[in-house]
Amino acid sequence: MRPRALFGATMGAFFLACAASVRRPAPAPVSVSVAADAAAPLVEAASTSAPLQPLPYAEAIRRFPEMAAFPRPQELSEVEWLKGVETVRLWVDRSELWPGAPRGCSVYAFHRDRTPAGRDGSDWIAPRPRAGAPDALLRLRSYVRLEAGDDAEVLGATLIVYPDRLAYTGLNAHLAARCEGDQVERRSGCVPMDCMVCTRIRFYDVSDEAHYGWGSPPQIYRVLPAPDPSCAPCDPGVRAADLPLAKATAAATHVLRPQAGPVFFRSPADCAAHLRDHLPDDP
Repeated sequence: MRPRALFGATMGAFFLACAASVRRPAPAPVSVSVAADAAAPLVEAASTSAPLQPLPYAEAIRRFPEMAAFPRPQELSEVEWLKGVETVRLWVDRSELWPGAPRGCSVYAFHRDRTPAGRDGSDWIAPRPRAGAPDALLRLRSYVRLEAGDDAEVLGATLIVYPDRLAYTGLNAHLAARCEGDQVERRSGCVPMDCMVCTRIRFYDVSDEAHYGWGSPPQIYRVLPAPDPSCAPCDPGVRAADLPLAKATAAATHVLRPQAGPVFFRSPADCAAHLRDHLPDDP
């Protein structure tokens, strides 16, 4: 064979080998899925769709009434039972106002502040909150402010409004949502064998404060093989389809979590009950 023909045959064999290697199918990847233990919430598959828009709060509590159990920030000017009222008497445990003061309910007569700073009716002032400070003022807004001469002190935290009281006990938080259910579908000979069924959506508050932290208990997850295609898909549960919207709405909802702080009651009986229900810690 002449050299030119030998060279051509060699190159032809080389290109045929390359083409065969390109056409050869790659080995199938080994896939895994993540599933939660029976006590843990469902883990939904990652979605490539655009993020859902959260619902407005009024619509959210119609769709997810569980959210209404969490107190939300509210201005004093929005309190229904203060509208159209010029003066109001409120009872408070004096030990929540004065460090070292004995426990007991004291009544203060608050009136609307008609000065320019409070012309919207959001300020309420009680004079002489302490006998030893005749020029002192106790001011209620979204905070409790104690003023005595040139000194001023803010007590408690953010206002939480209730039908029977003003509680200055709120810590900033937002909501999170997850699926829960008591039902676990067990299937023999299938992967996965246990199917967690979403029968309810639970909301819980998560701290926004840098020095506070709380939330749901940690969940334990395990890695499982990919679902067996010969098995029927797991039943996701009646509430699973609502979970993405619930998560988007909860993350955008600002709430308050109760913490220690002064509470002003509309009646002496409610203040007395507060004293009985919140006994001091044993020394």
